[in-house]
Amino acid sequence: MFVPDKPKAFAEAYRVLKPGGLFLFTTWDKLENNAASYSARSIAMKYLEQPLPESHNLATSMNNEALITPLLKDASFAKISIEKVKLFSVCPTAKEAACGLVEWGPVYEEIKKQNPDCIDEIKSKVEKELAEKFGAAPMIAPISAVFSQAWK
Repeated sequence: MFVPDKPKAFAEAYRVLKPGGLFLFTTWDKLENNAASYSARSIAMKYLEQPLPESHNLATSMNNEALITPLLKDASFAKISIEKVKLFSVCPTAKEAACGLVEWGPVYEEIKKQNPDCIDEIKSKVEKELAEKFGAAPMIAPISAVFSQAWK
């Protein structure tokens, strides 16, 4: 998902595999299907004066079979299996989750550049929303990933 030239990366994976070898990778599903991250990003965006660079969408850029399958087929993989896996993210408290999502999430550097005085306010709002939607302690939010397998 973080590789800039995906066709080249998939072709290289195919090249180095032995016949019958397995190329296995996971990517995040759409941001909307990863609820705590979606909440944190939505709140933080209200404090940014400029849109996020496109690179901030890389983590969720390969979120469905229609995007992944042609890349694998073009790289000559024969058998392909792609499955969405839905689980739950569990954090001891909504406060800890908010801190992690805001201070360690991909938007943090943009917040520091554009509106650094609002970091504590953003964390507080994220904590409140997470607690309301997913519980204060523990905080349990749905997450979704895409699990892809391709054989040479």
